[in-house]
Amino acid sequence: MLGDGSLIIHKNGTNAYLSYLSKSKQHVEYVMNYFDTFLTDARYYDSSSFDKRTNKEYFHTSAKTHALPLFTEQYNRWYPDGIKHIPHDLKLTPLACLIWYIGDGCLMNGNTQAIKLSTQCFLKEEQE
Repeated sequence: MLGDGSLIIHKNGTNAYLSYLSKSKQHVEYVMNYFDTFLTDARYYDSSSFDKRTNKEYFHTSAKTHALPLFTEQYNRWYPDGIKHIPHDLKLTPLACLIWYIGDGCLMNGNTQAIKLSTQCFLKEEQE
């Protein structure tokens, strides 16, 4: 959820489902393997989208689960006001950080090497 995962409740839906997408099919398969029993029958979708800003087509793989009460519970935790927030009780584990880095991180080269994580969608307080 820190990276390219999202929980979605359709307008007329009762429960949320988990959706995950990445340009790396292998990464999507790895992450969604943890949710294997909840995946839809279609499992993985390969698609593309055109970005007018860059004038390029981007390919990605996505997967989603069935809509279930357990995902609705997590939706309420991550989207208390309909916007994605980092839950105050989130515990960062090595596995969570690895998945976050693979999905939304990169190495910054320069005078000092550092890891950069895309966190701009979260509030400053949540990032700290």
